[in-house]
Formats: sequence, C-alpha cells, structure tokens
Amino acid sequence: LFAGRVDRLDRLLAAEAERGKHALIYGERGVGKTSIARVGQAVYAGSRIVGYHTCSSDDTFESIWQSLLGDVQWQVARQGTGFTGEERREAVSAVQMLSVSPTPNDVRRILDTLGRARPLVLFIDEFDQPKDVPTRKAFADTIKIVSDHSVAATLVLVGVGETVGQLNDEHESIVRSLSQIQMPRMACEELAEIIHRGMAAANLKVDDEFVRQVSRLSLGLPHYTHLLAQHAAVYAVEQGRSRVVATD
Repeated sequence: LFAGRVDRLDRLLAAEAERGKHALIYGERGVGKTSIARVGQAVYAGSRIVGYHTCSSDDTFESIWQSLLGDVQWQVARQGTGFTGEERREAVSAVQMLSVSPTPNDVRRILDTLGRARPLVLFIDEFDQPKDVPTRKAFADTIKIVSDHSVAATLVLVGVGETVGQLNDEHESIVRSLSQIQMPRMACEELAEIIHRGMAAANLKVDDEFVRQVSRLSLGLPHYTHLLAQHAAVYAVEQGRSRVVATD
C-alpha cells in the first residue's frame, strides 16, 4: 500500500549501493519516515542481512546494538552425543559476538565479520529518542569508523530534523558519509494515491469528493490520511455499503 516517495526510496537504495555510505531519513513527525524505512526493510529482506530497532528514551549504545544484532540469526549443525550421534540444528544469534560495554571499534569488527557473508542494512528508527550525549557520540564515531574501513554495512538512521545537527555536533566529518533524505509533507496527489490503494485493497469504491476532502484535511501528513480513510471505510462497511462518500 506504499504510495508516493519514489524519489526518496531511490535515494535510500542508492546510498546502500555505495560502499561506505549511510543514510539519514529525517523530517517532522507524521510525514511517513517509518513507512519508507519499513519499505526499505522489505526490499532488502532476503538479499541482505537486515536488522530493525525502534529507539526509546532510555536506550543506550549497547542496548541498541543488542537489539539489532539479536535480529541476525542463523542455523548451525551440532553433532549429537551418544551412539547415534544424531546431528541437530541450533539457532545462533550475532548478539553473542557483542561484548559488555562495546566500543564503536567492537561494533565495526562484528559488522565486518558478518558483512563478509552478506552485506548488512540496519535500520535505527526514532533515533532522536535517546537523549544522552555518550550514545550520540558513540554512534557518530561508529558511522565514521565503519565508513572509513569500507565495511559492507549500511546504517539507516530515522529521526526528526534536529538529528542532523546532533550528529554533526558530535562528528563534523560524518556528514560526508551520510546521504541525507529529507521527508517533506506529501502532495495531495500522493495522499489521494494512498486512499485509492487502501480502498481497493478493502474491496471498496470511493467518491472523488471524499478523496479531495481527506487530502485537504490531512495537511500533507499521511498519518491523518490513513486515519480518516480507515474510519470512513469502517463506517461504510457497518452501513452495509461498498462505496465511501464524503458524508462519511
């Protein structure tokens, strides 16, 4: 159901294709930053090692990497004991490679090891939530080190506009390593596409006047488009109708 933002998605894919490049998706709240990150995650699933973490205010450098590396798992064969010695398979997580109180160089070595098998794309959503300076500085250092060593890993940070300045304050040189993808408010045509796709998926028809009114009321923020259209669709179904109209 993803609509619009094709140019932004192209820039995200281009950043991942360039070794040593990372991405920063930023913009005001409600413009669809998480949506494009989730689409990127789906695009890379299967061809890359993918991790996704949504930050909270109490996250630290260590807890974020524990979550990301916990997403990276694989199966290993273990030889059984006894006369039969049947082989069994066990799940192994990359988080086991992480030391207590890891440094940016510790993380770089882990990513380099994992990247030799398959490139990594790691999404860190709500990156503006952790407020402590050491966490921001450690991530700025990590981006710099991973980029300098040309590790086959791409970090995709997702946050509000201030995130750019915060990272720049901690390490001015990392700006060269970041593809900054600003997410503006969506045009009415893009919002209309969201409505049409959603209604079609729900096997509902929709009046043009409803599409115009919802697109106008949303003020360029897709969150409101989804919310208004969803409630109107539910109401129409409850009324036993297959068409959503402006009066809904």
